Amino acid sequence: MRPVDIRLAEFGSTFATRERASRIAAEVVARLPVGQERLVFDFAGVRLVSYSFADELLKQAASILLGSGVHEVTFSNCNEEVLVVFRSTVEKRGRFADSGLVTSTHQHSLAIGMA
Repeated sequence: MRPVDIRLAEFGSTFATRERASRIAAEVVARLPVGQERLVFDFAGVRLVSYSFADELLKQAASILLGSGVHEVTFSNCNEEVLVVFRSTVEKRGRFADSGLVTSTHQHSLAIGMA
């Protein structure tokens, strides 16, 4: 099954609040097909995210992973500034390992998955 691809640029080019991340995640969950194993948040065209937005979106992604059949959530096509925010947020959050989730980073993406 192909991953569900959420293009964040459809919502704007800058993202700054926890509330915005929560609303986007809720919309994604509502549209997520049963049995879906991969979810991709595509950041192509997104210029900037705040640490609070990134933290909340990561928290929501972890909830999706732990509460559904999704096995991997990827944040793809991140520019360098966005990727730095996500990497830093993952380091500060430090709770993914405690919940059985693992993270990996690639050139322009970050993935969270089941261990």
